[in-house]
Amino acid sequence: MLVAIIVSLLSGFTLVTARVANAKLAEKTSALTSTFYNYVVGLLLSIVVLGLLGHSELPITSISTNVWIYTGGVISVFVVFIQSAVAPKIPTFYMTLLLFVGQLFAGVIIDSIMAHKFSVGQVIGGLFVLLGFTLNLMIDKKASS
Repeated sequence: MLVAIIVSLLSGFTLVTARVANAKLAEKTSALTSTFYNYVVGLLLSIVVLGLLGHSELPITSISTNVWIYTGGVISVFVVFIQSAVAPKIPTFYMTLLLFVGQLFAGVIIDSIMAHKFSVGQVIGGLFVLLGFTLNLMIDKKASS
């Protein structure tokens, strides 16, 4: 379990770092160009990693007709594009909190729909994070004026 926690923390670190890098590239080019390079580099790196570590994986022999298989990739393109466009306008700390709150509430909604489970505690926790974010934003705004 400790390894999973460490890998999750590293994943969070790399997500924030990638978001900042994509935002910098989007400032110099465009959000669309940044998203394109994000996926081209990701594809090339994935091919290398699969070649080095994926010897036990089955090769793709056919295209699936199950549409749900492809939605993650399509949605992630929109996520990266939106983040690349918005990240230069919002401080990284706020962006991270907003994404966290959005993920939390999306998780609650998905669990409610798919697993028929609803967590009041998670909703309350998300509202506390949202309240803290709002208070912090108001304090920062007051300090800057």
